[in-house]
Amino acid sequence: MHFIQKNEPEVSCLNIVKDKNLSKMERELNTIIASNSKDKSEKIRKLGSEYWKKVRTGCRNSIKKSILKEQQSLCVYCEKEINDHADMAHLEHIKPKSIYLEKCFDYDNLVMSCNGDECSDVNKEDYEDNIHSCGHPKKSDFDEEKFLNPVELTKITDYFSYDIDTGKIRASEKDSTKAEYMIELLNLENPYLNKSRINARKSLLKKITKSKYPEQEIKTLLNSGSPHAFISYLRYYISTTTNFLVF
Repeated sequence: MHFIQKNEPEVSCLNIVKDKNLSKMERELNTIIASNSKDKSEKIRKLGSEYWKKVRTGCRNSIKKSILKEQQSLCVYCEKEINDHADMAHLEHIKPKSIYLEKCFDYDNLVMSCNGDECSDVNKEDYEDNIHSCGHPKKSDFDEEKFLNPVELTKITDYFSYDIDTGKIRASEKDSTKAEYMIELLNLENPYLNKSRINARKSLLKKITKSKYPEQEIKTLLNSGSPHAFISYLRYYISTTTNFLVF
């Protein structure tokens, strides 16, 4: 995971939907909260889903394109390369709308996450363990005290380290409680992602060995406007195995 700089479009269809519906949604939310209903959480969840449907397909596609540009076509959580095809990625509410209904239409609360093992490029038969990762297993589970928000923490990469040989993600010494919570919540240490990180490393090294200027090649690949998939792992690998100044 790495920091994502949010840059809300000057004219956002999302703001139009928000201005039109937020007040009514908040009134309905307050009515649910004030009621004696035993299933308040479920009613709030349904209310969030109902109002999110008011964001039409064209608007969602526009939002997706804007966010993919911000994320440089990488999943906000695992950093797998993604696009806006339905089976590759989805719009993710960082703070779940079922809990933070007031953030349902907030652009800064929206990111693009991969679909984990639902993606068409993943052959589940190749893996014995659960490889479902990122936004889908997260669902509405959210501990605000532990969650590391990639659009707020500029140095979020400092919370993680890696086993460079196996590709496994680990908690660093910065705050192991929060890092371990994120790894478990998003299932970031699974066989598919571990293998994908290793493959990304092999691809990087292949390009470097073919280059006449390996140091410059590393700087270009790791700091370009179109970073390689699993960029945080690759930067960690390079920083711990070479003397090149790449950051």
